[in-house]
Amino acid sequence: MKKTALITGGSGLVGTHLTDWLIEQGQQVIHLSTRKNYQPTRDGVRSAYWDPENGHMDAAILKEVDVIYHLAGASVSERWTPAYKQAILQSRLSSTQTLWDALNSVEHSVKQLLSASAVGIYPTSEQILYREDAEPAHDFLGSVTQHWERKVQDMASDLSLPVCLLRIGIVLSKQGGALKEMEPVFKWGLGMPLGNGRQWMSWIHADDLARQFHFCAEKKLQGIFNAGGPEPVTNADFSRALASALKRPYPFSWMGVPGGALKLMLGEKATLALMSQNISDGKIKSHGFTYLHPELSGALDNIYR
Repeated sequence: MKKTALITGGSGLVGTHLTDWLIEQGQQVIHLSTRKNYQPTRDGVRSAYWDPENGHMDAAILKEVDVIYHLAGASVSERWTPAYKQAILQSRLSSTQTLWDALNSVEHSVKQLLSASAVGIYPTSEQILYREDAEPAHDFLGSVTQHWERKVQDMASDLSLPVCLLRIGIVLSKQGGALKEMEPVFKWGLGMPLGNGRQWMSWIHADDLARQFHFCAEKKLQGIFNAGGPEPVTNADFSRALASALKRPYPFSWMGVPGGALKLMLGEKATLALMSQNISDGKIKSHGFTYLHPELSGALDNIYR
């Protein structure tokens, strides 16, 4: 009998890659969608309606679900106005609460819960290698991620469900994310480091991230795992590798966009460009996970070839 996976945030960047991988593994996939008449075009995928903002969900669908992958949450790539910062937090809490209430309302078949988290829980540092037991940051992203993880863990504890949280780094994909933001400038041959260029970028190819989620589910792993790939690089090295993958010149390697200029252009969201987290993936590798794209040059070549 085929395993059935429910994905919140299934139409997003991570959810799309995860959906494709699960279908390749012979699983059935259900997306929770805020559109009542949404019909996925991908074979093997169907949808169920939910409205997490108002706490509504078609809970009956949970009677046939084996594993939940909880990825839903407002993107952090929009401008961080006070209202949007609140939306970033509340979207993660309300979606989790909606799942929680739905699971409590029916006799479900769910055996495991896996949730997205983020490396933004760690403080910015150019020196520290972060493992999962590191002290969290006290800034906006650190606070959001702590509240998010705590909510998921409370839900799992209340429901006696095994839970696994993946703290995701910079996801590399042709379909969106960081590369979508950086690519136009680099294609014009105007790419350069951001800030001093020494900040660490813990990146992972989107296909490897999808495989990590599935790996954790199949191995029935519990707890918190870093999901940032085996080869973090500095922003300067990442920029140089991206220019090379796009076969574009990189004449401004010595300059760098000043941090002050980024803050003027992006506001508080400039944090995303200047944050530095060098994370260890030793924990997930100790369970036997291996990468398809362990090196940055190979990952970018796979995306742009």
